Amino acid sequence: MAIPFSPEQLTAAARQYGTPLWCYDARTIKVRIQQLKAFDVVRYAQKACSNLQVLRLIREAGVRVDAVSLGKSSGRCWPGSARRAIRPASSSPATCSTPPPCNGWWS
Repeated sequence: MAIPFSPEQLTAAARQYGTPLWCYDARTIKVRIQQLKAFDVVRYAQKACSNLQVLRLIREAGVRVDAVSLGKSSGRCWPGSARRAIRPASSSPATCSTPPPCNGWWS
């Protein structure tokens, strides 16, 4: 699978959103999930990446999310957490977007 972002796109996103910045490619995540569907159950440890947009994406794909506490499983967003971005699978390669601001509990 090709690298989803060019160095120029990442530099532009960092300038626009600031750093630190994580960019996730929804298409790549979905492909990896499909590859894992050969197993009976696909599980994801939330502590590996607790980005709410990523968690929503993998839950919608039928992945079971494992969390070690009620706060984590509820999608608690901690103040001061770093900015992260996810690119929807249908967007152009140059598009990066940030999730809505995190103000306490996320539904």
